[in-house]
Amino acid sequence: MTEHLPIFVYGTLKRGEVRERMWPHAPTDVREATLQAALFDLGPYPAITSGDDEVAGELWYVAAKHREATLAALDEIECYGQGGVDLYVRRVVTCRDESGREHSAWTYFYTNEEALANRPRIAPDENGKCRWSATKG
Repeated sequence: MTEHLPIFVYGTLKRGEVRERMWPHAPTDVREATLQAALFDLGPYPAITSGDDEVAGELWYVAAKHREATLAALDEIECYGQGGVDLYVRRVVTCRDESGREHSAWTYFYTNEEALANRPRIAPDENGKCRWSATKG
């Protein structure tokens, strides 16, 4: 069942970022991972859309008893399914951890791709990975 998947985060919910403490429950595990997408810098937070770049992030594993509450809290943070216009949509994606192993996971894609036309796209670094951080520079 898809609700038992880990959650791939690539922005403010990662360790060391501004929303790390907004997770309602501590993870059982966190692993470095990547997914194939296009990463954009929206200033205080990033966005991904379909693309061919390797986007770096983290896979957060949450205990089964906390998964439903965690997804509900993250849906609220990401403005998904809250009764208005969704800023992001939650989808199942395939990620790859640092050992190269594939994992299915939930993540959040930006819904208004047209709005990203004038926003900076984050290019791959020297390791070929696109990374976003509020503490860049």
